[in-house]
Amino acid sequence: MRWKISRAVFVLIRLLLLPATLAGWIAFRLGRGSNLRQEASRTAYGVLFIRWLMHASRGREDRAAGQLLRALAGVPPGSLAAMMGPSIIASRLTGFYPSLYRYPPERPMKSLSSLVGLRTAFLDQALEESLGVLQQVVILGAGFDTRAYGMLRIHRVQVFEIDDPQTQAVKRSALERARIGAAHVRFVAADFNRQAWIERLETVGFDRSKPTFVLWEGVSYYMERDSVCKTLAEFLTLAGGSAIAFDYASAELVNGRYPFETLSGRIQKRLRLADEPWTFGISTIPEARPHIETFLAANGLNLVAWEPWGRDEPDAPALGGLVVATAGREVDDR
Repeated sequence: MRWKISRAVFVLIRLLLLPATLAGWIAFRLGRGSNLRQEASRTAYGVLFIRWLMHASRGREDRAAGQLLRALAGVPPGSLAAMMGPSIIASRLTGFYPSLYRYPPERPMKSLSSLVGLRTAFLDQALEESLGVLQQVVILGAGFDTRAYGMLRIHRVQVFEIDDPQTQAVKRSALERARIGAAHVRFVAADFNRQAWIERLETVGFDRSKPTFVLWEGVSYYMERDSVCKTLAEFLTLAGGSAIAFDYASAELVNGRYPFETLSGRIQKRLRLADEPWTFGISTIPEARPHIETFLAANGLNLVAWEPWGRDEPDAPALGGLVVATAGREVDDR
């Protein structure tokens, strides 16, 4: 009952402040233009936006997310606050947080609107647990991730970011405009779908003999299966004790098979408009964990920690999953 009242008051506040929201949205859309969309990944932009909402609603500390977002080309000053301010104010007053930016997220995940929050929380925890043990962090397909400028800045760990040249150029330019210090980060522009990413990292001082944490978030589903396996094969050349954390979608969801035919159609339609359709997945039928264990074993890896997107039951198949993998450790179900 209390939750229903909080939600009702949240909706009422949003309605009362709707003119401000609409004004901010119009300014944001008109000012943003198409410049950013042509140069950088649209999905990377969306994740940064949600991370900023998590910070603004006081759920997850990430000051750099807002700084970077405001510095990106085409984002008019003040438009973000006007567009999303009413929702954030309503959340703070009522204690009701929409699943899109609730942090920590609700478990089990009930809809894909919670996906960014779920994977952010899982990977934050995996990264935090590795600090003090592993000596290097590689953010593979970094996009607009800001962990290097927040949670990793205070730790004595070398950070490497690798991404496609266009997205990385947009990000580095925005970091400079926002005056976010990045001297502790080494950048590599590369298409790791086609290039040996560890060799590219070694050109800027990466040492494969040091235990390394590889963070690979929100990327695998946009790759071909062979490229995913090649990425994991390269990871196996790193020092013992290294770990890789990544997320994946259900093969049934990616390919529009039972029981996700309708949901897959909606998702893939939106992603094709962004020219970023999902192409890779791992089966979650009838249960997800055995499939990911088999996939990892076939690629020379053991499962260390795992969490499904949503439930993992015969009558409620997982939409995908989150993984930490290495060799020689027991599984930790979260």
